[in-house]
Amino acid sequence: DDEPVHILNIKRGLISALAVPVLEEDRNRRMPTIYGMCKTGYTVNAREDIATDVTLNRDLSKCDNFRPVKDHTSPLALITGLHYPLAQLIKSSQTCNYKFDNAQKHMTSAFCTENHMLVPFSYKGQYGVTNVGKQVLTLVGVSVHNDRIFDIDSVHPIKDKEVMLSVLRELAGLSETNNGHNRAHLAHKLIATIRKMNSESLNTALPEALEISRSLVYQALFQCGTPECTSSILQVLRTFDRSSLEIDAAVYAMGMVPNPSRDLVEEMLKTAKYKNSKPIYYALSNAVRR
Repeated sequence: DDEPVHILNIKRGLISALAVPVLEEDRNRRMPTIYGMCKTGYTVNAREDIATDVTLNRDLSKCDNFRPVKDHTSPLALITGLHYPLAQLIKSSQTCNYKFDNAQKHMTSAFCTENHMLVPFSYKGQYGVTNVGKQVLTLVGVSVHNDRIFDIDSVHPIKDKEVMLSVLRELAGLSETNNGHNRAHLAHKLIATIRKMNSESLNTALPEALEISRSLVYQALFQCGTPECTSSILQVLRTFDRSSLEIDAAVYAMGMVPNPSRDLVEEMLKTAKYKNSKPIYYALSNAVRR
């Protein structure tokens, strides 16, 4: 759950392409995939002692465990839980071609194509807004030495607070320039950057960010939706005067967030210690029950 979406998509593509059919054809009518058990069409294009060229076709939308990918949702969202209904508006299909070594009886190459079509804007279910993804795997060779060293710098969270602060300064300074058309782009970039920050870097950047623009920081944190952002919101609220009604209102709203994280519950508990009020206690108890 903590990995970036693009890394998960790469892994899903590899696993999907490596879902090699078994040699017994009658066992390929329903195959396990990353989408669940899927009804699969099986075509043998070439055969020697075994089937050496096989093509599989499946409708991913009809797999029995299809689950759309969920992203972070703003706690201010009035309507949530629409990932699955909206996913039904997309028709997905997959075609994979596998080639096998007749002597060694193992896969030598795999070529998979996934086609995702937006049904409301399609014509006869074939033409329209589509997205095509392809995975190509080729067995180059087998080596005794297996070096499992990967460069994972690109998946590390953002630790430099200046990355976020620079975007915030640019966004806050738009009112003094003629580049107002960049506001939406910079706002999206700011939220995307904050979502990639870990708790330590975000907490370090908050004091300077609030000095640049409190309103923009509040908007970004509320739209961010990550556990780090919700924790930061409550930390900021604890700097308010204890008599402030904004604390009660914000914490009460946080208590309605579905599937609250452990960090959110801990921050709500700290806020309840900071200010004793019925709305905060109710929100805390509701979050714990969820």
